[in-house]
Amino acid sequence: MELSVHKADGTPGSETVALNDEVFGVKAKPHLVHLAILSYQAAKRQGTHLARNRSMVKGSGKKPYRQKGTGRARAGTVKSNIWRSGGKSFGPKPHSYNVGINKKEKKLARRSALSYKASNKAIVLIEDFVFDKPETRQVADILRKLNIENSKRTMLVIKDHSSNLWQSCRNIKNLGLRPAAQLSTYDIVRQERLVIQKSALEHMNEVF
Repeated sequence: MELSVHKADGTPGSETVALNDEVFGVKAKPHLVHLAILSYQAAKRQGTHLARNRSMVKGSGKKPYRQKGTGRARAGTVKSNIWRSGGKSFGPKPHSYNVGINKKEKKLARRSALSYKASNKAIVLIEDFVFDKPETRQVADILRKLNIENSKRTMLVIKDHSSNLWQSCRNIKNLGLRPAAQLSTYDIVRQERLVIQKSALEHMNEVF
């Protein structure tokens, strides 16, 4: 598959670039895409929630009152879960939410997601552009010329991190920025359009 490369200002260009079929033309693997997204979202959970049980509640272990003759129910400790300020029974404990997925599956899921975007014409190629200082308006003009300024979600993919470019994109609604090496399956699936710079595409063709 070949795609035309837009100029750095967003206007159509005459150059075309071939997409690597091993990256943008693989057979879809929906189950692996689902597993990769599940693993990505699960890894963001801290799993540090904790409720104090009877052994962790501060207080005396002495029997609060005698067993019989008070007219009240038996009680062996003030730390009981049925008492106010007592320990919680079967409360949450710190644990990991990680979902296992191996490297081969993760890479295949990412290629599958990229192939789906390519087949649905949701990938736009553009020449590399960098700024000497933050230029939010210039980025907005590029999106307008690409006719994607009204997309629900757009991701600009670059080869290497650029502080000025990141500051230029952060105030534009529904626009994200990722270096190609950090692009995940979750990022790809979540976006309506992917705007990929030419150098980033070359990196993806080789590495992915």
